Amino acid sequence: MKVICFDLDDTICTLGEGERRARLILIEKLVQESEVSRDEITRAYDNEWAKIKTNYMSLVKDGLDDIDIREKLMISVLEIIDSEVNPQEYAKLYCSETMSGIHIFPDARGVMDALGEKYQLAMITNGASAWQREKIEKLDIEGYFEEIIVSGELGHHKPSPKIFNEMTGRMGVTPNEIIYIGNDYRKDIQGAKATGWRTAWVKRTDEVRDETVPDYTISELSELLKIL
Repeated sequence: MKVICFDLDDTICTLGEGERRARLILIEKLVQESEVSRDEITRAYDNEWAKIKTNYMSLVKDGLDDIDIREKLMISVLEIIDSEVNPQEYAKLYCSETMSGIHIFPDARGVMDALGEKYQLAMITNGASAWQREKIEKLDIEGYFEEIIVSGELGHHKPSPKIFNEMTGRMGVTPNEIIYIGNDYRKDIQGAKATGWRTAWVKRTDEVRDETVPDYTISELSELLKIL
């Protein structure tokens, strides 16, 4: 084993409360600035986001950043509730409120410090370039990694083998010399395993999956120190 490659979202950090707070702030603002009930606005917002979320990575691949995607969401919501407020203003508000709530998991820095003394560290994260880079900068973690691949910059996203193969090449190792640490079973674990990497599934929820697929299943990053 030569390289430890991490996922970012919900593995090293979480937007958690920031996302929930941003949603509530936007809905409350729409209630105040329109004549539509809170229930109708909430239903429109959640339904339209569910549609966009399923195509999120396709939109990123088309060159949209997170603020563009959020503006696209607000345009759809405002059409439904027949409101003429500025969708870009809402998109900016959502992104700023969401980012203000980002935080790194308590054990992440200690784990990366310890593993960085023995292995090369890298990161692969799905998402729009500016949005993911802003997270990395805000958390001040870029210095831990020799290579960082953001899917929006490469044009391929997990679970595509192309993004894992790209990292293998950049690090100058063979697939069985890398282990991927991630929380998303399909994108992170199945994607990396299909490329020949070893995997450690950070199972932070009660999601039921075939736990014979990952090489390791853990609930906290700190457990990596016992394994590696």
